[in-house]
Amino acid sequence: MVTLDRRKLAAPVAAQAAAFVVVLVIGIFNGHPAKTPAPGPAHSASPGARPSTPAASSSSPAAAKGQGAKVTVTVAEEMAGGLSVAGSQVRVLRNGTTVVIASGTLNTARQFATNLPAGEYEVCVNPVGWISVGPGTHLIHGFICSAATVGSAPQSVTFHVVPKTTKAAA
Repeated sequence: MVTLDRRKLAAPVAAQAAAFVVVLVIGIFNGHPAKTPAPGPAHSASPGARPSTPAASSSSPAAAKGQGAKVTVTVAEEMAGGLSVAGSQVRVLRNGTTVVIASGTLNTARQFATNLPAGEYEVCVNPVGWISVGPGTHLIHGFICSAATVGSAPQSVTFHVVPKTTKAAA
């Protein structure tokens, strides 16, 4: 029978636990979600997001240096009928590419926020079973997307969506 010396086992286990905590903390500070959801099925959408910049808001330290700003994505549900887009995937792509710069999910308030370096981006949401209404959006791999320019001030991008069944009935 083989017995393990607990003193020799404790140090590697403690080191591994500490490394895991460090990775979690780094992920939280960089705005990464704890769990990345699998991509949902593709769907079609009509144009419909309206990017806007809020009149009054606070800037992040990076934004104060001209290096970027906080971007808040909001999805407004028109005629929701008890359905919700909360939990839908959000991706921010470098403009003109499919390179994902930031990703996560909409919270229960149907929002997602992240800090981005200054530049041109495609902000995309994937509310499965919903379509976009209004001008200014397009599809990229099943996601409803809108162009956004990030400078030094906080940026807000709002998508207006309706359930697919609502649009079909109209």
